Amino acid sequence: MDFLGKFGKDIERERISTGLTSIDVALGGGLPRGDYIEMYGKPSVGKSTLCMWLAGQAQKMGEIVAYIDVETDYDVHWAGINGVNVDELIFSQPNSLEEALTIAEELIKSGGVGLVIIDSLAALTPQMILDRPIDKDTIGVRPRKLAQFCDKTKWYVKASNSIILFTNQYRQDPNQYGKGVAPGGWAVKHNFGVVMEVWRSDANPTNNADLITVGGGDSQEVIASKSHIVVRKNKVAPPYRKASFRIDFDSGVNPYYDLYEYAVSFGVVEQSGSWYKYEGKSIVQGENKFVELLRVDKTLYEKIRTEVRQVAGLDA
Repeated sequence: MDFLGKFGKDIERERISTGLTSIDVALGGGLPRGDYIEMYGKPSVGKSTLCMWLAGQAQKMGEIVAYIDVETDYDVHWAGINGVNVDELIFSQPNSLEEALTIAEELIKSGGVGLVIIDSLAALTPQMILDRPIDKDTIGVRPRKLAQFCDKTKWYVKASNSIILFTNQYRQDPNQYGKGVAPGGWAVKHNFGVVMEVWRSDANPTNNADLITVGGGDSQEVIASKSHIVVRKNKVAPPYRKASFRIDFDSGVNPYYDLYEYAVSFGVVEQSGSWYKYEGKSIVQGENKFVELLRVDKTLYEKIRTEVRQVAGLDA
């Protein structure tokens, strides 16, 4: 049995950077280690894409990452675009809830996996549902199994300093008309240290600020989208902080646009009309050209990123 006789920095929570300044700020420094995290929302708001991005960022930090694809929608090409080293990824597509959670349990107890992603909690189908006739009720099976999983693994998650990230989906609440709920049960939700809701405005290309388009009229094309995050629960930092991230349909999650917004808002880069100045010198004209400059000039990107993170208090 371990006894902690010291407090303060000796037991400070370690974190993994998400690679996006906006989300790191909202989370209080990044994804907390040794905890369960839930990311829920409506369909097609970027949850799986963000998970792939986080997997790639964790791999760059030397972490072993496991991706349990319960929805069977994993695309190896899209994962690679979002920075995943697909050859190093531990990947599984289990058939049932029990199989998925058993795989996750073994990965956690191994102590060598830094990030386990389960996509998604709502798609986990208990074996009882698969075996029984469709007219037989199986109410409450999923929450009980998930609660058992958390009870069996929570101390291993803490000891191994790993992160268990669940995505989740909305389901209709039969007792409340028009109100959606994220399945899993109360026992599971109590175990989540961080809960994030991901959302986006309705997908209407003619009147939607969250869709980035080119062209006009019949030739208008949606080339990117912007999603938003609200941290609904955070046991290791102040909750209810917000963040945004952009997904380009040709290149995935866009960290350059994320850095551009914070560099300007924090005053690291000065904006004068359509021109942008850095260290007193005009460097580029126009938002899109500035974002593209950050993409091609890695030295400038890293330099501005370091300053922004220092101003935000993310790096010492």
